[in-house]
Amino acid sequence: MSKIFYDLYDKICSPLNLWWAYKDAARGKRYTSAVASFEYDLEKNLVEIERELKDQAYQLGGYHNFRIDKPKRRLVNAAPFRDRVAHRALMNIIEPLFERQFIFDTILIFISSRKFVSPSRNCFASRGRIPPPSAVSAP
Repeated sequence: MSKIFYDLYDKICSPLNLWWAYKDAARGKRYTSAVASFEYDLEKNLVEIERELKDQAYQLGGYHNFRIDKPKRRLVNAAPFRDRVAHRALMNIIEPLFERQFIFDTILIFISSRKFVSPSRNCFASRGRIPPPSAVSAP
């Protein structure tokens, strides 16, 4: 049976949700130039995102590419910080709605305590059995 949720868009556009989205997006990147320039006019930037979302006129910015070499060489495409705030605003609202529908292995990605399942969990999931307590481990 499917559920219908109302007023999600208003919740995504709410100023408090956008502020928490900014805090989530800035976590661990506080001293980068993109975060510093966004934070310099924080209120103006959050109000601008809110207005664009409410008017349904929000446009994604261009991704910037860079190459990393460790652990192996690869090309990374990163969204602008402003877009990461908008992404987090969306995820703050829809993530709790989807959490219950995911299988156990998938939901562990979203849990804030960051508990991980050992690789032996996969063999139990494929057979439809419950894993022993030793198969679930915390970092």
